[in-house]
Amino acid sequence: MPQKVAESLGFEWVPLNETIWLEAEPGVGRIGFSHWQKSGSKKQAAAITTMQRKHKSYIAGHEPILDLRYDYAGDGERLLFGKIGVCQPPERVDPEAGEWSGAVWFSWAGAAGGWLAAPIAYDQLLEAYGEAGYAQALRTARAQAARDRSDADAAFT
Repeated sequence: MPQKVAESLGFEWVPLNETIWLEAEPGVGRIGFSHWQKSGSKKQAAAITTMQRKHKSYIAGHEPILDLRYDYAGDGERLLFGKIGVCQPPERVDPEAGEWSGAVWFSWAGAAGGWLAAPIAYDQLLEAYGEAGYAQALRTARAQAARDRSDADAAFT
């Protein structure tokens, strides 16, 4: 069902664990994106150092963190690796645990500059699209409902 909805809106559907590869220029600037990058045969997320061994820029999501790193390929191309997490409301993340809420804009700066990453905070996204008041009220209502459920659970334990 989600695939049909996405495609009806003009989006390309990519299965959860499949990597989509993009090239900035023919033969240069290849970067892979996936929701989850497995660590070998283990059922855990790959460390960024594991991604670096592929010698191509690679970004994985899944974990709600923002961790971007640069390295260089043997031919001098600047590579970008990282985990960018998911775009979710700030009250659903724990900054003390290194979690982050927002999105990242990627742009190509040529082989020497590589892929550039510009993190955009969740609240900035809301302001840019004019939904800040509505979204803030919705987040406040959801947070209050969660507190009410928690208080009710505590009252009966």
